[in-house]
Amino acid sequence: MIQLLFGHLLQKCTERQFPLADVAQILDSAITSLKPCCPQNLPVYTEIQKCMGIVRNQILALIPT
Repeated sequence: MIQLLFGHLLQKCTERQFPLADVAQILDSAITSLKPCCPQNLPVYTEIQKCMGIVRNQILALIPT
């Protein structure tokens, strides 16, 4: 399930050029929607959220201020 979600998310973000702020917002939404189905998966979800947060911050750093 999680692979399907991320695969779909990545595919949508690469089908055309999106404004960087929109991509960061999509990642925010994906990060907040991640919920493990069982407690044993919590460390994996936490690591995924951490990595997605890093990518989001790198994208935001590219936005001119």
